Amino acid sequence: MNGTFSNERFSNERLVIFDLDGTLYETDNVSLEAIQKALRDLHSSIPSEEKIKSLIGDRMEDICKELMPGSTPEEKEILIERIRAYEWEIMSGKAKLYEGMNAVLKELVSSGYTLAICSNGHRDYIDLVLSSLCIKNLFKYIKARHPVKSKGEQIEDILTMSKPSYAIVIGDRLHDINAARENNLPCIGAKYGYGGDEMLEADFIAESPNEIVSHITCCSIFAQIEKKAFGLILKSPIIIGINGVDTSGKTQFSILLSRYLKSRGYKTLLIHLDDFHNPKRFREQGENEIDSYINNAFNLKLLKDEILSPAKKGELIDKKLTLLDLESDSFINQKHYHIDNQTIVILEGTLLYREPIDEFIDYRVYLDIDFEEVLKRAGLRDEARFGKEILGKYKNKYIPIQKRYIEKYLPKKRSDLVIDNTDYNHPMVK
Repeated sequence: MNGTFSNERFSNERLVIFDLDGTLYETDNVSLEAIQKALRDLHSSIPSEEKIKSLIGDRMEDICKELMPGSTPEEKEILIERIRAYEWEIMSGKAKLYEGMNAVLKELVSSGYTLAICSNGHRDYIDLVLSSLCIKNLFKYIKARHPVKSKGEQIEDILTMSKPSYAIVIGDRLHDINAARENNLPCIGAKYGYGGDEMLEADFIAESPNEIVSHITCCSIFAQIEKKAFGLILKSPIIIGINGVDTSGKTQFSILLSRYLKSRGYKTLLIHLDDFHNPKRFREQGENEIDSYINNAFNLKLLKDEILSPAKKGELIDKKLTLLDLESDSFINQKHYHIDNQTIVILEGTLLYREPIDEFIDYRVYLDIDFEEVLKRAGLRDEARFGKEILGKYKNKYIPIQKRYIEKYLPKKRSDLVIDNTDYNHPMVK
């Protein structure tokens, strides 16, 4: 396991590292005009606005190579000087943050996050932009273009200064994503910026600035899980359980947690308990459908014998299992499981923290929502597919099943971390 942080390096800082152009600052509002004027002065052809926007965020030297291919070094230097002069001239009247970004920055600061900027721009350019936008005082660390250091190395320098307990990178270009990966940090791709499809490579994607806080909040919780779960002294794989009632958000939470851990340099395997359903004839055995479902819904013995037990013994798991497809009620799903001693296993599902599999779970997370929220989500998620009668099934079967499980096994009380997941976008640790 090779996450960036070690216990010796932790400080209390929770660090958010922003790119500037195309992430905080709506650069084309100024740079388009500046570049067009500079090229016009030099009697050079002017590319389309889309072409110019696609270059924003690169180093100015590289931008000018694209704008004036075949030009001499002297001509490129003149172009750079003209662009900078026009930017200074235009900046005071037209510089603006992306809509909603000012509120994002203030919310992060008020929530105790430390803010940093790492940009390919020169320091005087960064200072001009931040001063024009009246946000310079919000940033503790500022790293500008360095003549020999890459953006990844600049971020490494920020981490060395900060020694954060948690850090995340936000940018709109592929080099921002790569810089984050060089430091085993999660990255939020600013899809509203200039990177376009490059942002599909990011760990998390923000379609607008308003989505940034949600991603940061989730990753902050994932960092808590990382620190606590991986502080356990274990020779075998770590198995993290994600439990909660129906519609509590277990699957999505687990997918995002896996994505976060991969960004931190860990090997992960996500196991869905739903894949281990028994056929319908077994699930419905017995006179009481509540007890029948609890006792017979899942093939927990298969999960224990084929995966969990041998994994915790340190055995290498490399096998395919043929599992049930719920819709057809037939065994047609092929799932491949590969686990070694360095794998982080994320096991998610309902009715999870009970024998015979509970003993193999090292760290337990419980996503908490009330049953009124369950019905609300069930209506939104399942009514269009299964009809309005599905809500009756929740009231008469699924919710009573969950209540029986909660009363008997006390999953919330026994969990290492309980999260109020009533608002998907703002989970809160209880």
